[in-house]
Amino acid sequence: DEPLDMNYAPGINRLLVVERFGRIFSVPLDRKTAKPDLILDANQVLGRTKPKTLSAYGFALHPQYPKVRYAYATIVTSNTEELPRGSRLSRFRVLPGEPPRCDPKSEQILFEWPSGGHNGGCLQFGPDGYLYIATGDSSGIADLYLTGQDLTNLSGAILRIDVDHPGEKLPYTVPRDNPFLSTKGA
Repeated sequence: DEPLDMNYAPGINRLLVVERFGRIFSVPLDRKTAKPDLILDANQVLGRTKPKTLSAYGFALHPQYPKVRYAYATIVTSNTEELPRGSRLSRFRVLPGEPPRCDPKSEQILFEWPSGGHNGGCLQFGPDGYLYIATGDSSGIADLYLTGQDLTNLSGAILRIDVDHPGEKLPYTVPRDNPFLSTKGA
């Protein structure tokens, strides 16, 4: 139902498909497959029973999957209202066995940013092993809040984090070669 993102699953012969309204599937890469396998339903994570009230925009399995059994998803918690912390990047534990399935109760929110229009949410692991996240400008029209060039704001940015090395206070670190690491407020 309205797929927004697709990418290959590392280490297994499957394609990952993110649907707009919160369901994420994996599909075997063979022509005999009749239906996809559900990996995660964000509605279940948030305890929603009313359909089409939230969105999922991105999903990625850890690049060392299936050895490292974590998955990452970007979820927008409301499709109907702007919220100061309505977009989130979350980590989930992937249960043993195949096809991959996430434990919806294992959600760990890594960080949140405002929602309301251009929410962003694309996720990809780079060849450097870091997770790249696109955050939208959180407005409906042409960067209304002027966040795109504001280093003090997570909105309107491409973020790069190291999910394999947690920091003292955060479940991730910012790589040392980030050009803005020593910039005040960034």
